Order: sequence, then C-alpha cells, then structure tokens
Amino acid sequence: MSTTAKGTNTIRLHRVLRATPERVYRAFLDPDALAKWLPPHGFTCKVHHQDA
Repeated sequence: MSTTAKGTNTIRLHRVLRATPERVYRAFLDPDALAKWLPPHGFTCKVHHQDA
C-alpha cells in the first residue's frame, strides 16, 4: 500500500539559534554563512544563487 502526501510543497523548520537577531539576519544575507548553519548536522549545503 502506498500513500501520497497532500499539501502545498512547503517545508516548515523550527530551530532555536544561539545568536543575536542581527547575526542571524546577516547570516541570511551571506550565502557562505547560510550554507554553514542551515543544513542539519551531518548534511552539507551549497547556495547556487541568492537574491537578497
């Protein structure tokens, strides 16, 4: 038996960050910084394009 998830193709993440709001904001604007903290432990990330 297989099931198909119905939805809007949306992923919601919840994380608690030990950083000031200013530092988090700057990390969202810097592709290299974003690639360092965004993926879960054990995963890697590469930002190919960012329009911020």
